[in-house]
Amino acid sequence: MYFLTFIFLSLVIFLLIPYQIPKNSSYSLVVYTQNGNLLGAKVANDGQWRLPHSYTKATKYHKCLIAFEDKNFYSHLGIDFKAIGRASILLAKNRKIKSGASTITMQMVRMHLKLDSRSMYGKIKQILYAINAEIWLSKSEILAQYCTYAPYGGNVVGIDAASWRYFNKNISELTWAESALLAVLPNRPSQLHPRKADKKLIAKRNLLLKTLFHKNIITAQEYKLSVQEELTRCNQKNSNLYSHVVEKTAKDFPQGGKIILNINDWLQESCVNILNRHKNQLWANGIKNAGILIMDIKSQKVLTYIGNHTPSAGMYFQNYVDMINAPRSTGSLLKPLLFAFYLNEGLLLNQALVEDYPIYYGNYSPKNYELEYDGAISFKKALAKSLNVPFVKLLHLYGIERFHQNLQKMGMNTLNFPASHYGLSLILGGAEGSLWEMLSIYANMAKNTYYNSLENEVFAQKPNLYFNIKPNLISKNQLESIILSRESTYQTLEAMALLTRGEEEMGWQFFKQSSKISWKTGTSFGNKDAWAMGITPCHAVGIWIGNSDGEGKSELTGLNTASPILFEVFKLLKCETSGNEFVITDSAWVCAKSGYQKNENCEKVLKKAVCKKGLDSPLCPYCRKIFFDPSGKFRATKNCFPNEALLDKSVFVLPPTMSYYFEKKNLMSSHEPSLHSKCRSNFASETDFELVYPIHKAKIFIPKALDGIKSKVVFQASSRDKNAILYWYIDQKFIAQTSIHHQIEISPGYGEHILSINNSQGKEKIITFEILERNKKEKF
Repeated sequence: MYFLTFIFLSLVIFLLIPYQIPKNSSYSLVVYTQNGNLLGAKVANDGQWRLPHSYTKATKYHKCLIAFEDKNFYSHLGIDFKAIGRASILLAKNRKIKSGASTITMQMVRMHLKLDSRSMYGKIKQILYAINAEIWLSKSEILAQYCTYAPYGGNVVGIDAASWRYFNKNISELTWAESALLAVLPNRPSQLHPRKADKKLIAKRNLLLKTLFHKNIITAQEYKLSVQEELTRCNQKNSNLYSHVVEKTAKDFPQGGKIILNINDWLQESCVNILNRHKNQLWANGIKNAGILIMDIKSQKVLTYIGNHTPSAGMYFQNYVDMINAPRSTGSLLKPLLFAFYLNEGLLLNQALVEDYPIYYGNYSPKNYELEYDGAISFKKALAKSLNVPFVKLLHLYGIERFHQNLQKMGMNTLNFPASHYGLSLILGGAEGSLWEMLSIYANMAKNTYYNSLENEVFAQKPNLYFNIKPNLISKNQLESIILSRESTYQTLEAMALLTRGEEEMGWQFFKQSSKISWKTGTSFGNKDAWAMGITPCHAVGIWIGNSDGEGKSELTGLNTASPILFEVFKLLKCETSGNEFVITDSAWVCAKSGYQKNENCEKVLKKAVCKKGLDSPLCPYCRKIFFDPSGKFRATKNCFPNEALLDKSVFVLPPTMSYYFEKKNLMSSHEPSLHSKCRSNFASETDFELVYPIHKAKIFIPKALDGIKSKVVFQASSRDKNAILYWYIDQKFIAQTSIHHQIEISPGYGEHILSINNSQGKEKIITFEILERNKKEKF
């Protein structure tokens, strides 16, 4: 009696314990677009094709399953006594099993607990857990669990995986014939396989369809058509078109499951068609790889993700490398950011003149792409023409460490080394960035410009690849980071949309669009990477062209390879808005000649819109008042002409080297007027010439030609006086005299030397320099 009481109480306690649904270690990853198109999939970590099943309403499959496996599913409590009785009668009559008695609930328990239901102990345990499951789980939950764990042949587990693997369909899209076939499959998964389409499988399917007809679940017409339906092999997508975005999704969601992307499959395929149209030209120039990333500005949704498209598939071209997330040399892509920092902090106005002439920082001497110099050029034109020298000079003044920190705060996480590692080459591609990061930064600038985001959220949102999944936000510490004002990003994008382009970016006019595009190209050192970034109020487009293995090609430039593709992509994109109307409210009187805020000596001034902090920017340093002799031709002082009235004029004067290059390309005078001969003794200490190269304490390596003879080095000076004659001395030995173009070619010996230059008035400049031998150059 006590024993029976104990058993009864134990059973009651057991049934009162909630049924525990096992947590699956992982699911297969299946990636879809918003419109339900399948992009790709990956098996679960255990090698199984398994997807979670969410039961919302009965589909054709669910009706087939219940009719075949457990017709009393909705009326029993885990055990179907009618089925047990029927199975027992058939067993006694035929002396072998003709019908099973396991309910869907019992089968679910067996799969959950991996029970051996053929043993008495296993069967009792299965029955008890089935009753427990019925108490604690709804019928929908039980059905969902069965559909998740049921075997469907090979490594396919669960109805959702089977529906996709065998028919490339969602479960809701299955026909009656396909639903019936999958319903009978778990009965003998190892013997019946839908891809074999054998007679046994067809017979079991048709028998179930007949049952459905007799139960009035399907009509006579549906039954007739279903039994005649042939089984077809599904041709699953396995192309390079979406492979990289599927791989990225797998990294972001290691637990697997059904993931829906924001990808626009029509746009993605259209972009691939554009790349295919360019492949012959790219291939002919030895260029094998390309990546395209497109984002919606307002929502930050990723609309196209082409990680690596090649002219022909194969590992030979390393098309397995996802170039959207691969760190590559940025070329000139960081120039607009330095431009925006200067405007944002009020350091310069966008039209202010910046220096553009050869400069030297030790052994580092940046060059413009065209190897030409303007002397002085407006800040925004320097950006539009992507000039190297002005931006290296500006980075030097701004501070490498400061720029480096700001880039990291904006989301450039590929800067893994300290600022000193990159040096001034940081602005010209000395650092690496990914297409994902760079386009995200550009898109956030556009979002700030066109949609006036809250300032503390301008750079908070990252690209949003996944539908209905909230994108990641940067940390609170990062939110306290640099914030670019709307005015600064607006003027930056305006400068990027200028029609004036340099030789590096000639040809842009053949790609004019109906809407204004702010765009920037970039070419890495050694022509290993070609970039093109484009911004409209609606979209951000990023293009990378190159070779995954880093092989450089002479034709691999942003203009030649990336920008034509950029503008073709923009032809696919419709922009119905220009963003929020934005007008800069702050303005300042600006010198018409220098672009700086006017000083009292600027004769012609213009009222220009400026960033708020631009109101504190420097005043014009180049316009000043000078006294002239009575003829108005020469500079003079009262000491020179004590008895005559002098004329005072406002004059635009650039430093000698700036003026030398400026006047080569401009008709406007920028040099200081010549001093009257009567006054020269009063200006004995005035410096009216400069040494351009070498700089003081320069270390110079002069390579040898093929014949073994050491080459020559060019020294250069500039003078305000166009008629000046300069006399050159090395180690107190006269070398040459120059006029107009002050350049000499020499080949000094190894070691330290003293260079001195004198003019006709006896003024002198002295510097030291050192000529390095090869072994010293390598150590330097």
